[in-house]
Amino acid sequence: LIPLWLVGAAIYLYFASTVEQNQRSQLHTLALNRSAAIQLFLDERVSTLEVLAHTASRDDLTTPGELRNVLDILNERQHSFVDLGIVDARGEHLAYEGPFQLEDRNYSGEQWFEETIERGVHISDVFLGFRGVPHFVIAIRSEGAPEPWILRATIDSEVFTRLVRSGQIGLTGNAYIVNRSGRYQTPPRFGGSILGDAPFNPNIAPPGVNVVSRVDPDAGRVMTAFAWISSKDWLLVIDRDPAEPAAPLRQTLRLEIIALLIGSLLVGGAVVAVSPAWA
Repeated sequence: LIPLWLVGAAIYLYFASTVEQNQRSQLHTLALNRSAAIQLFLDERVSTLEVLAHTASRDDLTTPGELRNVLDILNERQHSFVDLGIVDARGEHLAYEGPFQLEDRNYSGEQWFEETIERGVHISDVFLGFRGVPHFVIAIRSEGAPEPWILRATIDSEVFTRLVRSGQIGLTGNAYIVNRSGRYQTPPRFGGSILGDAPFNPNIAPPGVNVVSRVDPDAGRVMTAFAWISSKDWLLVIDRDPAEPAAPLRQTLRLEIIALLIGSLLVGGAVVAVSPAWA
C-alpha cells in the first residue's frame, strides 16, 4: 500500500505545481498586456494633445466655438476627453469647453499646473479639484507668444476604469491602479474605493512585471501580478483567488483519494483472503 499512496501523492503534487505555474504565467502575461494597453492609452492622448498644442496658436484655440469643435473631433477619434481648457501662465482660463462651470477658476496653486509649467508635459494623479469628483488631467505647455500657455484635458475616468478592469479574469478577478503613495487611482472590484488607501505598500513591487502570492485583508490569500506603468508612477495590480482555477484540481484530488481507498480496500481484502492459504 505504501508505494500506491506515494505514487498518488506524487501525482497530486505534480499537477498542483503545474496548475500554480500556469496561474502565474497567465497572470504575468495578462499584466504585461494590460500595462502595455494602458501605456498606449496614455501615450496616444499625450501625443494628440502635444500635436494640438504645438501646431495650433493660442488665439485660434480661444476663438469662440473653436475649442468645442476640437473637443468633438478628438472624441470622434478617441472618445475619452471630458473637457478642454486653455490656461495662461498665471493659471487663468482663457477658454474652456466642457460640462462644468470652470471658466473663472484659477489653477496657479494646483500641483498639475506647477508640474506642467516646470516640465512641459504632465499626467496628474487622480484628484477631486474644483469639480469635486475624482478625475485626472493631461496638460501640455506650449511656448507660444506672447507667453507660455497650457492645453489641459480631463480624461474620462469611466473609459479609463473599463480599460483597467479588462484585466479581471474569473469570478474573483480584481484589477486596479494605485499610485506610489498607495492610493487607488481606479476603483477596485472588491473592497476599497477610488482615492482610498490600498491595503499594501506599492513600493514592495520591483520594477517590471512580477507575480507574487500575498494575503489580502478582504479576500484572504490571493495571487497578484504587479506591473509598473512606465510613463506614469502608477502600479497596475491584478488579483485572483488561486482556489478558483484550482477547482478542477480539487475535484481530481477527491477522485484520486476515492480510487486509492478502493485500491487499498481491494489489496487489503486480497491479503485477508490469501493469508489463510499461506498459513
